[in-house]
Amino acid sequence: MYLKEIIAKLLNFIFPIYCVACGKENTYACESCFKKIDFTGYISDFSHFGRMNGEKKYFDEVIAAGRYKEDSILAKLIHLFKYDSAKEIGILFAVPLQNLTIKNADYFRNAVFVPVPLHFRRRNRRGFNQSEILAKELSNLTKIPMQNLLTRKRYTRPQVELSHNERIKNLIDAFALENADEKLDTKTVYCLIDDVCTTGSTINECAKVLKKNGAERVIGLVVAQATQAK
Repeated sequence: MYLKEIIAKLLNFIFPIYCVACGKENTYACESCFKKIDFTGYISDFSHFGRMNGEKKYFDEVIAAGRYKEDSILAKLIHLFKYDSAKEIGILFAVPLQNLTIKNADYFRNAVFVPVPLHFRRRNRRGFNQSEILAKELSNLTKIPMQNLLTRKRYTRPQVELSHNERIKNLIDAFALENADEKLDTKTVYCLIDDVCTTGSTINECAKVLKKNGAERVIGLVVAQATQAK
């Protein structure tokens, strides 16, 4: 267990956790407040991606469970999940993602979940990869397999700190196959799992690696889609 996780558990014992919306004790989101999040889900093909970014689009679609809005219940939960070692929130998020795989079953036939990787420096500092937690929980629920196919070969600045154009440049050639000699199955749908998609740059760079190594279809499945001011 990582030191940060131990500290987090001790703090939760001394200072109980509370629902981010109503303040109910011993839960990050009580059942009533979690139900208030709109997880209707929607699909975007990011048809504007190439025109906006000047980059070729490699992914096919992104399926998002909800929309990311600052200070919303969903945004607060995502922040706790990523930055405060609240890994239990990944279990909560896996349920609406599972619902999307059922609702959009055609997208997930012969699929495999591929978590977006963290650089080892950031993973060591955070203690876990939130995308991998989501992928594992979702795989347990859906019985769709998960594979850690990608690695982050270059340390990059956090995307949240960057402007639209900086996000694009920040991730160029940042990813690679974990096994450089692996050839991917053309019949498999490779489903990239992440918490938030904003510009599509992260999903696109991961998809570029997968498609250059044999994949024919790559989609993204994320908890929330955010919009960023240009």
